[in-house]
Amino acid sequence: MNKKAAIFDLDGTLLNTIADIANAVNSALWENGLPYRSVDEVMHFVGNGAHKLIERCVEDDPSKADDVLADFERIYGTDCVNQTRPYSGIGALLRRLKEEGMLLGVLSNKPDFAAKKVCEHYFGGIFDFVDGERDGVKVKPDPSLLLAELQKRGIKPPDAVLIGDGETDVKCAEAAGVDFVGVDWGYRSESVLREAGAKDVACCAQELYAIITALGSEEE
Repeated sequence: MNKKAAIFDLDGTLLNTIADIANAVNSALWENGLPYRSVDEVMHFVGNGAHKLIERCVEDDPSKADDVLADFERIYGTDCVNQTRPYSGIGALLRRLKEEGMLLGVLSNKPDFAAKKVCEHYFGGIFDFVDGERDGVKVKPDPSLLLAELQKRGIKPPDAVLIGDGETDVKCAEAAGVDFVGVDWGYRSESVLREAGAKDVACCAQELYAIITALGSEEE
């Protein structure tokens, strides 16, 4: 094992969360007298945090953004594990990496309370840290939080890999100086990831494991 830490995006990488997110979004929109958004629209809007998600959903009536955001966070806080499910093979992948001594973390633009809740619900205590969007902390693609978590544990950026399904993950990894591996089962296509700069894109959990464990071997 050449890498010491594997840091994962959450939505679209570890968990298929889009149904619960879309339901909470549309409940919040309905409570504020605004039209529904399709699941495809919500999928296109996610990736830059809840604030940006709601801004995109209410672009025709931005004055209601704060109210819709508050309602979304209230609803999603209760209903974030109804239809959400781990992607195939993810649980086994995480256990295998953990057993082989790798530090595991989650770096998400999902609200911090929800990121912690779904990770605990679906994965127990397997992660060494779970960070989501919260006040006063910049979200991806800003690398500050990722670098802080690595520094806290004495891990240098070249010894870590970030795994994700979106352009923000690619850019975050590049800014932090860590390797990146994309996954093609999430909310962005392989072509989008490669256009953003991803060199490695996995099509399944087994291939993801093979790519992660091979990273850095050519440097030895």
